[in-house]
Amino acid sequence: MNRLQVETNIIRNTRTARRIEQALRKKTGINVASVSASGVVRVEWDTDQTSQSEILR
Repeated sequence: MNRLQVETNIIRNTRTARRIEQALRKKTGINVASVSASGVVRVEWDTDQTSQSEILR
């Protein structure tokens, strides 16, 4: 399992954070997806099912 945590300034509100989180959770291989309105994105995924480049699309 791989983990990625990034901070971004494009997430400005709870609604946007929720939409991004829901989209991440629908991707195959994502075990954990957490997005905060302050711009912190945390993702854990199974490397046998998906890759970092696929998640970032």
